[in-house]
Amino acid sequence: MLLPILSQIPLWVFPLFLGLLWLGLRATRTRRVPVLVLYLMPLMGLLTLNRAVHLPESTAALMALALGALVGGAIGFTLQGRWILSREARHVVLRGEWLTLSVVMGLFWGNFAAGMVAGIAPVSF
Repeated sequence: MLLPILSQIPLWVFPLFLGLLWLGLRATRTRRVPVLVLYLMPLMGLLTLNRAVHLPESTAALMALALGALVGGAIGFTLQGRWILSREARHVVLRGEWLTLSVVMGLFWGNFAAGMVAGIAPVSF
């Protein structure tokens, strides 16, 4: 029963998963990253935008997504002092943390589950 489901997963999902896993595991170690990466990381949250737009109550979903982004941004701004060790001209030295891996994997698996459910039992509105 599981094999037919797994065989229907698009091929691009596997490299995406490996790339996100690599990104999350890299964040668990102290590292030096370009400042631009820190500004672009929150855009990972846009992965959920496609699902939110196609929900029956898309307006409520988009408002919840925006609220979550604002709350997450405020929490991140508060916590960033724990993780930023130093800043150079265009680079930042960050302490390793597990939050990035948790959030990225949560987004991936949430979208994966939603796509799988939609593929198994499609609903048209």
